[in-house]
Amino acid sequence: LCAGKTSIDPKDEHKGRRPSHTCIGGSPEPAFHSFDTDPHRDGFVPGKWAADDDDVSRVNSLRRLGIMMTTSEPAFDRMTKIASELFKVPICLVSFVAEDFQWFKAREGLDADRTGRDVSFCSYATLKETQGVFAVENAHLDLRFKDNPLVTGPPHIAFYAGAPIYHPDVPHKIGSFCIIDNKPRSITDHEKYLLSLFAAQITHELLTRATMNALAEP
Repeated sequence: LCAGKTSIDPKDEHKGRRPSHTCIGGSPEPAFHSFDTDPHRDGFVPGKWAADDDDVSRVNSLRRLGIMMTTSEPAFDRMTKIASELFKVPICLVSFVAEDFQWFKAREGLDADRTGRDVSFCSYATLKETQGVFAVENAHLDLRFKDNPLVTGPPHIAFYAGAPIYHPDVPHKIGSFCIIDNKPRSITDHEKYLLSLFAAQITHELLTRATMNALAEP
């Protein structure tokens, strides 16, 4: 993961200065690759990731929101703090998945503000074939992730669960509201439901933000 400081229907760049950042794990800017199948299926492969055939359209829709690389905002930060307490996890993130990296609009328990997409768990949550919450209960036993540098090194991810964040206007999954633990654990259907509500609230915040920005334009 990369680091700095730390709608209720889940389906249904505010212009700000670019903050300084640090990054850990993977390549910060790996070459773009699109795959019909998961390149990590038989083990972690640096510099590669799975992507849908409309990934360019998905990323363009994310870019048009104007959320990328903006400064922190209380509405987003509060949700990661609340979710971290609710789920009793050390890390909670609002992650947006771009061309070759993921960037964290809000983060609790993590200093990094981005990672390369090749090491991203959240990238799986944005795939069309992923239904609902994407969860990895023990990354050390999962061929896709056990050799991922974010598992073998800091922040030592063992458990991950991410609910997709949908674009407010088009049917694209642009990111993930995720929780992370450094020890394996299970996740219940009710917890998945709650995680999806947080993701849906992020979509609502994005819509509100876009509306306010549009009204502010001359």
